[in-house]
Amino acid sequence: MEAYNSFAHVYDQMMADMPYDQWYSFTKAIIDKQLSSKSPFTIVDLGCGTGRITKELAKDGHKVTGIDLSSSMLEVAKQSEAAFMEQLKLKTGQGHLYEPIHWKQQNMAQWSTEGQVDLVVSYCDSVNYLLHEDELLALFYNTYEALKPSGVFIFDCHPISRFEQYAQDQPFAYDDGEFSYIWFSHYDEEDAIIEHELTIYAQEADGRYRRIDETHVQRAYSVKWLEQALREVGFKSIEIYEDFTLKHATAKAKRLFFVVKK
Repeated sequence: MEAYNSFAHVYDQMMADMPYDQWYSFTKAIIDKQLSSKSPFTIVDLGCGTGRITKELAKDGHKVTGIDLSSSMLEVAKQSEAAFMEQLKLKTGQGHLYEPIHWKQQNMAQWSTEGQVDLVVSYCDSVNYLLHEDELLALFYNTYEALKPSGVFIFDCHPISRFEQYAQDQPFAYDDGEFSYIWFSHYDEEDAIIEHELTIYAQEADGRYRRIDETHVQRAYSVKWLEQALREVGFKSIEIYEDFTLKHATAKAKRLFFVVKK
């Protein structure tokens, strides 16, 4: 996860086509389905990155904490939140329900917060960056402890089949004249670990291009192991959906969504 520090300021360019609206809509659907008390809720966004989803949840009036390991990503998140709040003032005037986000730098495997919360979310396959089972168990345990009774934890992850597809389809390339990258993926089938090597060229204000080299390593876990681990730390209700829908997951899922309740 520390790799994100070196390209935090071009991260949103690279992720411009990611379906943030679908993550947000999925979260709202689960809130309506699973949380029975009246809003606003207390929410933690683990691995929040530059805060794209975090800000949308806060805009709905919820009290939100964004947690990320990268200080650079959090700095970008804070800057974008300031601009976001100015836009809200221009659009809505006074009296908007938006409450400033509490940003915290923490390792998601060791995270904690003051007081228990209603909802914890972790998106953009953040949990796949935890390469050891004990790290993921620690995340699940700390999340369980941080939730109120009947609190909900939502996270998404790539299944093993998705890593296999990455390895088959790579390399990937993109170029729009101002921003470009080439991306290679190397997959270790035995350990279900994939290593992404990216070379990025981002145009600076003076017209010159800055080269950024990134390596990101992720691990895929079997659905069976994830279910066992969640039950081991105390979660009772476990539902698994696929690809931003409320359809129960199948073997064809490209992205799994776990919705678990304390």
